[in-house]
Amino acid sequence: MLDAHPVPGALARPPLPAAAIDLPASPTPPSAGDALFAAAQILLPALEVGQPLDAATLRDAMTDAFGASDSSGAWIWKDAYEAAEAAVVLFMKRYGRGMRRTCGAGADGPRRMLAMLEALAALEPSHTRRSEEQVRLQQFSTPLPLAYAALQAAAIQPGDTVLEPSAGTGMLAVMAECALGKDTAGKLHLNELAQTRARLLTRLFPQAVVTAFNAESIADRLRDVRPTVVLMNPPFSATPGVDRISHDADLRHVRSAVAMLPPGGRLVTVTSAYCVPGDAAWTDVFSRLDGHGPSGPPARCVFTLAIDGRAYARRGTGFDTRLTVLERSAEPGIGIDRAARAANAAELLDAVMAQMPRRLPIGPAPMPSGPARDLFGKAVAPKPATRRGSKPASTPEARQAHDWGPVSELDVETGPVEPAVADTGSPAGNAGPYAAWRPGVVRVAGAVEHPTPLVQSAAMAAVPHPAPAWRPMLPEKIVAEGLLSDAQLESVVLAGEAHSRHLVAQYRIGSGWETVHRCREDGEDEGSLPRTRSGEEVDTSFVTSDGETLSEPVRFRRGWMLGDGTGCGKGRQVAAIILDNRLRGRKKALWLSQSDKLLEDARRDWTALGGLESDVIPLGNFRQGVEIPLDAGILFATYATLRSPSRQGKPSRLEQIVEWLAGSLDEEDRHGFDGVIVFDEAHAMANAAGSKSERGETKPSQQGRAGLRLQNALPDARIAYVSATGATTVPGLAYAGRLGLWAAGETPFEKRTEFVSAMEAGGVAAMEVVARDLKALGLYQARALAYDGIEVDILEHPLSPEQRRIYDAYAGAFKVIHANIEEALKATGIVQGEDTLNRNAKAAALSAFEGTKQRFFGHLLTGMKCPSTIRAIDADLAGGRSAVVQLVSTGEALMERRIADIPASEWDDLNIDLTPRDAILSYLMHAFPVQLQEPFTDDGGNLLSRPAKDPDGNPVICKEAEDRRDALIEKLAALPPVPTALDQIVQQFGHEAVAEVTGRSRRVLRITDAKGERLALRSRPASANLAETASFMDGEKRILVFSMAGGTGRSYHADLGCGNTERRIHYLLEPGWRADQAIQGLGRTHRTHQASAPLFRPVTTDVKGERRFIATIARRLDSLGAITRGQRDSQTAMGGSDAALFRESDNLESDYAKAALRQFYGALWRGSIEGWNVERFQESTGLKIVHEGGLKDDLPPMPKFLNR
Repeated sequence: MLDAHPVPGALARPPLPAAAIDLPASPTPPSAGDALFAAAQILLPALEVGQPLDAATLRDAMTDAFGASDSSGAWIWKDAYEAAEAAVVLFMKRYGRGMRRTCGAGADGPRRMLAMLEALAALEPSHTRRSEEQVRLQQFSTPLPLAYAALQAAAIQPGDTVLEPSAGTGMLAVMAECALGKDTAGKLHLNELAQTRARLLTRLFPQAVVTAFNAESIADRLRDVRPTVVLMNPPFSATPGVDRISHDADLRHVRSAVAMLPPGGRLVTVTSAYCVPGDAAWTDVFSRLDGHGPSGPPARCVFTLAIDGRAYARRGTGFDTRLTVLERSAEPGIGIDRAARAANAAELLDAVMAQMPRRLPIGPAPMPSGPARDLFGKAVAPKPATRRGSKPASTPEARQAHDWGPVSELDVETGPVEPAVADTGSPAGNAGPYAAWRPGVVRVAGAVEHPTPLVQSAAMAAVPHPAPAWRPMLPEKIVAEGLLSDAQLESVVLAGEAHSRHLVAQYRIGSGWETVHRCREDGEDEGSLPRTRSGEEVDTSFVTSDGETLSEPVRFRRGWMLGDGTGCGKGRQVAAIILDNRLRGRKKALWLSQSDKLLEDARRDWTALGGLESDVIPLGNFRQGVEIPLDAGILFATYATLRSPSRQGKPSRLEQIVEWLAGSLDEEDRHGFDGVIVFDEAHAMANAAGSKSERGETKPSQQGRAGLRLQNALPDARIAYVSATGATTVPGLAYAGRLGLWAAGETPFEKRTEFVSAMEAGGVAAMEVVARDLKALGLYQARALAYDGIEVDILEHPLSPEQRRIYDAYAGAFKVIHANIEEALKATGIVQGEDTLNRNAKAAALSAFEGTKQRFFGHLLTGMKCPSTIRAIDADLAGGRSAVVQLVSTGEALMERRIADIPASEWDDLNIDLTPRDAILSYLMHAFPVQLQEPFTDDGGNLLSRPAKDPDGNPVICKEAEDRRDALIEKLAALPPVPTALDQIVQQFGHEAVAEVTGRSRRVLRITDAKGERLALRSRPASANLAETASFMDGEKRILVFSMAGGTGRSYHADLGCGNTERRIHYLLEPGWRADQAIQGLGRTHRTHQASAPLFRPVTTDVKGERRFIATIARRLDSLGAITRGQRDSQTAMGGSDAALFRESDNLESDYAKAALRQFYGALWRGSIEGWNVERFQESTGLKIVHEGGLKDDLPPMPKFLNR
C-alpha cells in the first residue's frame, strides 16, 4: 500500500544498479536516500539491544545523518519513520536467517517466528505524524508481522526469482531475501518509483536489481524479467501523475504483475479489503488476461482473507486490507468467502498455514514467437539506398517559326437563343434528366457538328451563356477542316471572354504566395497600414503583423472552368485555348495534369491542331534548380512535381516554373505574365484549403496548396480549370478562387468559409444553383456525350456455399479483432473503465481498424465476384464483344511485401498466395494498439493519458496487447486465401490475352515454358500501359483491365479509327470510394467517334453488406452531379429513366434512411425484431444504443451502423 512521488520522467526511469550508487565524496552533502541509510545504521544498535526507537532516539539519529535538525527543514518525521523501517530491515538482514533456524521448521516454528517479529515491530515508533504526500500517495509500508504472513503464503524457496513491484522501504523484500538464502544475486528484483526510496533500496540490498518505474505497467517495463514469485503491496487508489482517486489502482498493479508469472508461478498481494477475487471489477480486469494468447494459463485464486485495519495501527491508519494469493494454473480456484476475516497477523498466519496449497512446479515461460520487436511488431532492417544517376537536362531541338497557315479571328455570330428543351423525338433528346446540346450564343459559320451528339442536364440547358465579345485567333484550317467542332469552338470563345476580364476586388499578395489580403475600394489594405515609430504610414513596403511583405495592389484575372464529361474532347479544347493565346504573342504556357503518362495525350491534342510535338516539353527534362532554356513552348508538368519543395539549396519546382513563365521572380515580372495556365484534372487539387471534421482539422493537401500559390504568384495569368468531376464537395472547390465565388466583391460571401457554410446549409439544392449561376456568368461549361445506345445491366454474383463459409469466417474474425481492440485499448491505458483517457489514440486505433475492415471486405467481395465475371467475359468474347474491367485495387503493395521476404533466386518459381488477407495481417503488425499509455491529470484536473517511453525515448510496448495481436495473427493466417481480382482475371485468360493498364511495375504471372507451368515474377516497363492500350485498341487483345492509373485521360472505346471496333462491355467490378474516379473510369469506354456505345455492367453480389460500398458512391454522386452539372441525378443517369448506375434508394445516408435507422433502433429496444434483442445486437456490433434502461439520445449514426 505504498507509492511514490510523481516526479517528472519517473515513469520511464532506468534501473539503478547498486554498483553505480556509492556514497558521494565529501564535501558534497549526501542524498536523502543515503542519509536515511546512514540514520538506519545509527538506529540498528538500539534495536539489537531491544531499545524502543522513541522520538528522542529518532531525532538524534536523523540529525546526525542529515547534519541538521527537523526544525531547519533538513528532514521531516515521515523520513524518520522510514529510517526506523530501514533499521528493522538491516536487523532482519543480519539476524533473520538465524531467527528462522532458531524457531525451526516444525508446525510451531512459524508461530514462534511471528512472536519474535511482533516483539521487534513493537520497538518501531508509532506513526503519529503524516505528510500530505504520504496520504495523497498512500505510502504506508507493510507491517513486519503482516510481511511474514505474506512470506509464508509465498512459500519462497532457494532458486526462485522474486519480484517486489512496489518495494517501499523493503519490508517484504527482506523477508524474501531471508527465504532465498545467501546467494540472491539476480534473484531479487525490486521496483520503487520514489527516487529517495529507490536509492535507499540500493543501499539496503546491494545484490538486488533496483528499478524505478510505475508498477501499474510493470510487465511492460520489465520485459526481460521472469519472476516465479511476486510479493507486493501496491497503492490501493493512487496513480502517479493523477490528482484524483483511482479506485482500481491496486487491481491494475496486480494484473500487470501476475502477467509476468510463468505457469505455476505464485503472486501474494496485500490489497484493499474491497478488492475481492471474483467480484465485478476483478472479473472485468482479469477476463482480459485469463487463458489469453501465449501468456500462459489463467490466474486462479488459491487464498484470500480480509484483515482487520488494526493490523496497520502503528503505521498510522486503520484501513481494512486483504491478503490474496494467485497462481498461474488451469485448475479451478477456490470459493470466495467475502465475510472471512482475520483480526490480526496471528490469525492470518494460522489461516495461511491451514489453507494454503503447496506450490506447483514451475512450467516453461512462454517464449516469444521471434526476436524482440518494435512498435510495429518486428525489427525492420533498413533497405540499402539505391543510387540513381541524375537525368541530364535536355533541350528540345531548335525550332524555326512554325507555319500555321492563314490565321484570323473567328467569325462568330452571337445573340440570344431560346433555352434548349428536350427533343423527345430524337434519341439524344430522350435522355431522362438531360437535354440535347445545340449551339447557343456562340455560332461559328462553317463549324462542323460534334462527331457524337452532346447533352447537358436539363437544369443547365435552361440557363444560357451571356453573349461574348471575344473572337479567338486561330488558323483558318481549324474550322475549314473540322479540326474543332462547334461545341469545342464554343468553349474557346467562352474561355477567351472570361479571360478578358478581371475580378472586381483588389488584393495584396504575401511574399510567400500563400496569403492574400483584400484591399478596400480605394486600394488600401483593409485594416490599418503599418507605421513607423514616428507614426508615419509606411508607403514603400507593406508588412503584415507576422512580418510578411505584401505586394502592390493587384486584381486577379478571371478564370474559366471546363467541366465537360469524359470523351468530349477536353484536351483539344485546352490546346485551342493555348493556341489562341500563342497566336496573340503569348508564347509560354503551362499545362498541369495528374500523371506524366498523359503527356502523349497532350501532344496528340496539340498536334491535331497543327502544332509540333516538340512544342510540348515535359518539366522532367530539366533538373530542379536549373534555368529552363526555352523562350517559348508549352511546359507539361504534374501536380506531384509542382508540389516538390526546395532541396539542397535549390529552388522549388514551383519557383522554377514561375521564373520560366514570368522571366524572373521579381514582382513586376510575375504580375506582368498573362499567358495560359491549364489545371487539367483540376480535381487533383481537392482539399486545397483543408477542412474540419469531428476529429479535428484536416491540413490542406500539398498539391492544392501548390496550385493556389501558383495562381497567387501570377495574378494576371489566364487560368483554365479542367475536370469532368471538379469536386464532390463544396470545400473541394477551394482551388477555384479565380471564379469569383467568394472574396471577389461580386457575391455576398466575403470569405471562402462563408461560401462553404452557406452551400452546405443549403444542401444539394444550393450546389445545383452554384453550377447554373456559373454558367449564367459565362464561367462554366458542362456537357456530356449523349447516351444513345448505352445500356446498363447489373451483373449479380450469388455467393457459393464455400464462398459464404469463407465470408462468414472472416466476418467472425473481424468481430474477434474488434473485441480484442477494445481490450487492448484498456490494457494500454488508452481507455480506463468507461472513460477515454487519450481520445486521439483511441480514434486513431479505431479509424485504422475501420478503414482496414472496409478495404478488406471490399477486396474480398471483389475477388469473390470473379467467377461470374469470368463467365460473362467468356460469353462476350464468344459473342464478338470486347471486355473492359474497371477496378481500384491491384494488390501491388501486398505483392511487394511478400516478394521482399523471398530470395531473388526463387522469383522465377514462386509458391505464394497473394490475398487481401495479408492486408489484415499488415494492419495488425503496424496499426494494432500496442504502445503503453501513462495516465496524468492536466491543469484542468482532467484525467488523460499519453504514450509511455523508456529512458532512450523508445515506445514502451504493452505485453498483453502484443500477445493479443500475435494470437490474432496466428488465427487469421489459418483462414483460407482469396486471390485478388486482377490476378484471377489475368491468370484465367493468360497475360497474352489480357491488356493490363495499371500502376504495377511488377506482377506474378502463370508461365508455361520448357521448365513447365509455374508462377513467376515479371517486370513491366514504364511504357507497358501504352503498349497494352494499343494492343487492345488494335484488336490483338480483347480484354482490358484498368485501375486508377489508367482511369484518367485514356480511351478504350470502340474507336472508328482503330482496329478493334467491337462493342465494349464495361464491367464496373470495383467502384471504390471516390465518386469522381468511378465516373472518370466509366468515361474510358464512352467517347467521341465511336462505332457503338458501351454496355455498362456494375458487378455486385447478394451480400447485404455490399450495400455499404454502393451507398457511399450513390451519396457522393448526388453532390458531384449538383456541383458539376447543376442537377443531382446527372452523374448517375445513363439516358432514359431505366438506365442508371445507381438509384436514389441506394443512398443509405439520406434523410429517409436515417429516419428508418432510428425506427429500427426503437423496434430493437422494444423487442419487436424476431430473433434479436438489444444485448445480442450490442455484442455483435459493438454499438451501444441503451443507457440506464432507455435509448441513448446520441444513437450511433448511419455511417457507423453501416460499417459494423
